[in-house]
Amino acid sequence: RAEEEIRVLQARLVKMHSEREEERRMWRVEVSKCEAEAIAQRQHVEAERQAKSAEAVASRATALTLERRLQRRDDDVRRMVSEWDAREAELAGDLHATLRRAVTAEAERDAA
Repeated sequence: RAEEEIRVLQARLVKMHSEREEERRMWRVEVSKCEAEAIAQRQHVEAERQAKSAEAVASRATALTLERRLQRRDDDVRRMVSEWDAREAELAGDLHATLRRAVTAEAERDAA
């Protein structure tokens, strides 16, 4: 009878050990799933960060391009205004010279 109790207790012990091992295995699987999920989330966050960073770089590049274009246009406008002023001064000089010649010619006609 004592031997039978020992066998029953040994069987229970083996069963408990087996159940505990199964429980540990299930926990390891669950931990692995959680770790994989955490890794996937970190990768997703990093990918989003890189995408935003790339977008910011592209935006800065576009802004710099637009600034350079605007600066070139401003330079063109200043150059055109300067050319216009020079041409206007040249035409004014021509007009004054023409008027002087006309006045001189008229004075010569009146004198003759």
